[in-house]
Amino acid sequence: MIEEFTIHKSPEEWASIHSKMIDSGWDDFTLERQGDLTVWLTHHQKDEYRDNWNRLAGEYRPKVKAYVSVLAKEQGINADLASYLEWDLLHLYIESYFQKFDGAPLFYIKHTAKLYSKNEIPCGWEGVYPNGQIVCQ
Repeated sequence: MIEEFTIHKSPEEWASIHSKMIDSGWDDFTLERQGDLTVWLTHHQKDEYRDNWNRLAGEYRPKVKAYVSVLAKEQGINADLASYLEWDLLHLYIESYFQKFDGAPLFYIKHTAKLYSKNEIPCGWEGVYPNGQIVCQ
């Protein structure tokens, strides 16, 4: 999946993205979206959640970390911003597994996958979720 993304931004663009993520509370917002999925899974697919969430995270985390590490070195991304990117990309992978369940609240698949594939980085949400729209740069 991330192998398909060609992400390239200037140091100034990365600084702006990072600032927008901080100002918008992107970390809290995405933690809530991850929570939406885990709560749904515990109510609707408890065995799948129990058997696969940690396995998937363990499987994909090294791949995501390696990918973001290369981006960080090549494009001057600081460690804090790199952790935002790792979180987003890891959860995009995890959601790709759970998308087979109808009704699962899939924030990353629905809102971020296409952005990353177009070299756009999600960095906020305007409105009260699920209404509103994603902010990207």
